[in-house]
Amino acid sequence: MILEKCWAKLWNSYQRIDGGFPHSALHALSGALTKNYILSAETDTPRTKDAFFAQILNYRQADYVMCAGTGKGTETMHSVDVTLATTQQRAKVALAKGHIYCVSDVFVKGGERRVKVFNPWGFNYDPQSRKTEGEFEVTWDRFVAEFAYLTVCKLHDNANYLSQSFAFEPRKLKFFELSVRKAKTGYFAVTVSETDRKEEAEKGRGYLSVTYVVVRVTASAKGEHYELVTIRSECDFSDHYLELHGLTEGEYLVAVYIADAAVSEELTFGVYSEDSFGFREREAKPKFEASFLPNVLLNYHRSAP
Repeated sequence: MILEKCWAKLWNSYQRIDGGFPHSALHALSGALTKNYILSAETDTPRTKDAFFAQILNYRQADYVMCAGTGKGTETMHSVDVTLATTQQRAKVALAKGHIYCVSDVFVKGGERRVKVFNPWGFNYDPQSRKTEGEFEVTWDRFVAEFAYLTVCKLHDNANYLSQSFAFEPRKLKFFELSVRKAKTGYFAVTVSETDRKEEAEKGRGYLSVTYVVVRVTASAKGEHYELVTIRSECDFSDHYLELHGLTEGEYLVAVYIADAAVSEELTFGVYSEDSFGFREREAKPKFEASFLPNVLLNYHRSAP
């Protein structure tokens, strides 16, 4: 009840938390990189279906939090052949439409790929509307046929998440200094998300367009030297993630450019990693903002399709 009240406060009303998608809640609770996968797109051929199962099997072995949602459709139940988790008996379960289920296990049993699913209600209904066990197993093929999307929260006990709110000015660059102190994995997720939901509640939620430029900074007698690591633009709802791989110890500069004028006046910049790091907001050096960055952005937009 307390968590629900906090979530409603974040979204400015109880009405606005009626429904929604799990990635927002999982990211707010953990700070971890949280990603949605549309199952029809990820499993449209036998080859991609096999590859995606191997991918989520790795996610399960890493103990990432996963859940799956059914399509909205109508509110009527749809019966599916399952194996009840406790008794291992075959049964029919009525899946609720527009509902989120927890993915509690992904495994191979007797050569068959299977997914274990738990209903957060604590129970399911059979076709006769009688309550039955809340957890069940389905084959991988049945899972991708019945569920619309899979949400993966890359939460790890050894990971750190640091965030900082900052004032947003439309079409102005914001700069953050990322210090990688000890690189074990080299994996980092940089996030930008909306902090103040009040304007969204009043005007309706829109897309947030973010461009990231990440450079490695090295010092010399002539001043700072900049080496481009990556540049990427994202356009999605209010949470954005940029995954960085292979970062080594050293100093990096992250430039964030938000094109939208109709978003919250306050945003949150966060960094997630298992490695030791620190970051702070900083002013850009004139050489970087006046010379290096414009050339990078110009070449990026020229090469964009």
